[in-house]
Amino acid sequence: MSRDAEIALLAAAMLNGDKLMAVELAPEHFADDATREVFCRMRRLASTGNPVDPVTVSDGTRDAAVMAVIGEAGSSMASSSNISSYADQVRKSWRLREIHRLCAEGHKIADEHRDPDEALSALMSGATELGRTTRGHEYGMQELMAKASERVDRAQRMHQQGKTTGVPFGISRLDSLMGGMHPGHLIVVGARPKMGKTAFMLSTCLHAARMGYRVGVVSAEMPADQLVDRLLCHVTGIEFSRIRSGAMTQTEIENVTKATSSLASLRIRMMDQPGCGPADVMRQARCWSVAGGLDLLVVDYLQRLRPDAALRRASREEQVASMAYEMKTTAATAGVPLMLLAQVGRKVEDRTDKRPIMSDLRESGAVEQEADQIMFLYRDAVYTGSERDESAEILLEGNRHGRTGVVRARFVGSRMAWVDERVASYEGAA
Repeated sequence: MSRDAEIALLAAAMLNGDKLMAVELAPEHFADDATREVFCRMRRLASTGNPVDPVTVSDGTRDAAVMAVIGEAGSSMASSSNISSYADQVRKSWRLREIHRLCAEGHKIADEHRDPDEALSALMSGATELGRTTRGHEYGMQELMAKASERVDRAQRMHQQGKTTGVPFGISRLDSLMGGMHPGHLIVVGARPKMGKTAFMLSTCLHAARMGYRVGVVSAEMPADQLVDRLLCHVTGIEFSRIRSGAMTQTEIENVTKATSSLASLRIRMMDQPGCGPADVMRQARCWSVAGGLDLLVVDYLQRLRPDAALRRASREEQVASMAYEMKTTAATAGVPLMLLAQVGRKVEDRTDKRPIMSDLRESGAVEQEADQIMFLYRDAVYTGSERDESAEILLEGNRHGRTGVVRARFVGSRMAWVDERVASYEGAA
């Protein structure tokens, strides 16, 4: 079946070489060396505008197997109008062969007693690749410019509608600086303890989900039930401790009930595996992508991730460098923005101005190298103890794709929520 489809495709190419350049096939899709060699010869001829026929394809070869394939293709009754169908059959056969290979690899890994999490991640990576409709990463300028025009048109429409092109944070100045969070970008959000990293993450997730985006949260520190209770606090304004203890009035209980119903309709998924590693994050992102789609991935937080087994004895700098690289790879592979929370070192406490800078980020060199954007959260109230002071700052220190700057926001402590500075009175309900 596989060989018949390959011969038919090669025969169709001999009738119309130009059509060969339009099919999404690579040499690896062919089952044996001879058909693969003939395909490559045909592609070279077609790409240079030369005729594709038995004479030109066989020029310079004495390989009997290659000549036999050329002879079969030359005498085939295939039609050039069906070349796309033949290409589909070739890809289908290749995918079936790859599935057999992955299954065999799974048996081999199990027999070798390798780390099961890393082994499963490798197998899922292969399976995800097979699920893609195309495998190409090479483009011509005509195709690239067509895509660029589409992006520009879409960006203009979004701007006219007052929307961001990426997944929004919900803080207008920050969205204006960054255009939201874009697929494949790694956005690092750093802060000292008590600055509200988790609250910032949940505020962003809630806003994005309310806008219709699909959000995945991986928490290496806080259990999912605590994150949910924080969301209820955000939406209702009822103190977190009272929600946890149940010490609420009847009206507040009714508000919580209403909030749970509202939040249940949002497309937010959570994984709360303490000390999970990059392989776990990547595997979960793939699962969410396959199960229902994913638009934003959030990881809380970098220093709580467990390095892969191969790096357990490496230095901390090497471990963090590897994990930052894996987070960037996950963002690129999943095709979603990845917000990665991170801890800022204690040395910031020794300065008069306690606003973090890039060097305050623990193991900052490796993180700075991988991140597309790096921002820090800062609140004076953490140091002054003033509960009434809601002023907050988002320090966009690094941005490979645009401007940097200071974004003023508000931290509403009663709701554990980061909100736009211009909002006079924040209500958490949608």
